[in-house]
Amino acid sequence: MELLTNKVKTLLENSEDYSCNESWIAVYENDALGQQISGSLQNLISDVRGGASVRVLLDNTIYQADVAHILQGKTVAVQLLQSVARATWNTLKKNGEWEWKLVSTSGFEHLVRYDIGASTFRGEQRSKVAVKWFTKQQSCSKKPILSNDRNGAVLSGSLIDLMTSIKEGSDIRCFSRSSAFPIQSLDMTKSLVSGQNVHHVSVTMDSGAKELVFQNNAYWWFTLHSTIGTRDMSRWTVGEHTSRGHTQDRVDIDWFADPCWKLVFAHDKHGVAKSGSRAKLVTAIKNGARVRVQIPSYRTAEADNLSIRNGHVTAQLLQRLSEKSLTRIANDTSWYWQMISTTGKVMSTLYKVGEHQHVSTNSSYQEIRWFIDTKPWTLVYSHNAQGQALHGSEEGVVRAVQSGAAMRGLYESSPNTGYAFPIQNLRIHGDHVSGQHFNYVSIQNSPTSHYEMQLKPNPYWRFPIFTTQGRLEMRRWSVGQHTLRGHYVGTVSLKWFANY
Repeated sequence: MELLTNKVKTLLENSEDYSCNESWIAVYENDALGQQISGSLQNLISDVRGGASVRVLLDNTIYQADVAHILQGKTVAVQLLQSVARATWNTLKKNGEWEWKLVSTSGFEHLVRYDIGASTFRGEQRSKVAVKWFTKQQSCSKKPILSNDRNGAVLSGSLIDLMTSIKEGSDIRCFSRSSAFPIQSLDMTKSLVSGQNVHHVSVTMDSGAKELVFQNNAYWWFTLHSTIGTRDMSRWTVGEHTSRGHTQDRVDIDWFADPCWKLVFAHDKHGVAKSGSRAKLVTAIKNGARVRVQIPSYRTAEADNLSIRNGHVTAQLLQRLSEKSLTRIANDTSWYWQMISTTGKVMSTLYKVGEHQHVSTNSSYQEIRWFIDTKPWTLVYSHNAQGQALHGSEEGVVRAVQSGAAMRGLYESSPNTGYAFPIQNLRIHGDHVSGQHFNYVSIQNSPTSHYEMQLKPNPYWRFPIFTTQGRLEMRRWSVGQHTLRGHYVGTVSLKWFANY
């Protein structure tokens, strides 16, 4: 694994030239009856099979697809799970509800709502909607870097190539059983790679409508795939610590690698640089870059959010479950959250899935490698807390949303501090845009360090909605409970970055 294969070395060396500057492409558009408006449905299906990321624009709101399903080879349906219910375009519902959508190229939309932190079902809606579909390729071709069958036999590509790509920071997406999905947390040994997907809600085929819908009494469907062909499936009732089954089978799987990442900083367990520099990492974050973090044994994940404190960086990693082994999720599973700092400190905290029950917290100091996204991120707009433009314009944000762009935000309270995060589920309202951010569990300054951040005890989710006018509303909900922990309305200065 220390030597790059020629194929992967070429991909990595040339990544910024051949794929890192590719744009989000409007590949297909359907009307509310499922009729083609523009583009090619077959190209969309081909892109999904080829590991591409998918974004959809409907009702003036753009979403990143969590899971994409291909139905009978002729229809695409996507789960859109990163959304908290709004009262208006720039305010949140008081009672705190998840609002999930299943949207299809047939024009069919199934919307369901559940209380945040509880299993209380708040209603559903079935409708017909026009949808614009955007894709971005994971690599220079639609060919997987590895394809293995259900017994782990290599059908194409190379396990060594996949391992090398992971070691070099690549993002990984998979296609299996007619579904495409991202891998949020990666692990590997000398003989296998395994990865978790944690954003998938149970679905079923409605026999009457002949459409894919969310299942009644829904559950989370967590999966752990491996290159030896195993698929471990752990199911938990939405909003409860109630198991709905834990099974394992074997499946064929295609692994796609995004090589548009580069190592910008590596340090020992004391935070002393081994290569690159912390300053370059901070600069990249302040220029909008995504970040992936790697600790020993090449465990790799993308940071859900990034805090800069006195020139050091702390990454919060939330999209992982506790495991019994690299091929099996723990039976009584917990969320496995980590706070990883450029000081070398790694704090790992476990909370039961669906409960406000703390299991354990431990800390260690480890060697860490930090990778940044080499795709171009453009500052399209920045404003002060009063919503006055400092750079760019609101119109630039509107155009970015309409073109399918992914977006990130940066809040800076001083030159040596900052908070960077993905902006999710962006809605256009006339000349303005509002966005949400979900992947954040309450943090605070470490009392023992001037540089690190750590989880707060008795943690809560923080769900903000902010606008290009500078308005900020925030509601806090206890982890694993439907308990409101605070409501704030104010203003915020923000930088809006776009990857087109």
